[in-house]
Amino acid sequence: MLFARHGAGLALDAFGAGAWSGWADLGPAAVPVPTTPAPPAPDGELNLEAGLSCTPAGGKLRVSIAVRKRPGQAKARVQRIVFYTKGKGRKVRVDRKAPFAVRIAINRPAGTSGRVYARVYYRRSKHGKLHDKTVSRRYVVCR
Repeated sequence: MLFARHGAGLALDAFGAGAWSGWADLGPAAVPVPTTPAPPAPDGELNLEAGLSCTPAGGKLRVSIAVRKRPGQAKARVQRIVFYTKGKGRKVRVDRKAPFAVRIAINRPAGTSGRVYARVYYRRSKHGKLHDKTVSRRYVVCR
């Protein structure tokens, strides 16, 4: 068999019984559909969201966190979440009740970026060990 590209389609010529059969049109060529990469797997049980776009200079950044149950483990019993920024003008906010969302004042110049952190303190059982996990997200201050 012999395949050939003919314009936007494909053609086929086969050899059988001592002779070529002649070209047969197979129609348009199937173009593979590009696949989009899968989104990254969530980081453990926590999902931190820090603002939707840029934060105005001297404004407040809305930060929220979602705590999910991991398969095969007991639900995390959140004791408190400490939201904070680092560096000069450091700000700290603590939230003890769901929904876990705060607004943190940002004291950075316009056009810069920074990180906001959330340290979650939780237990797996009522009197179990107190675990903690820290996650962070980047934010941008508007120009």
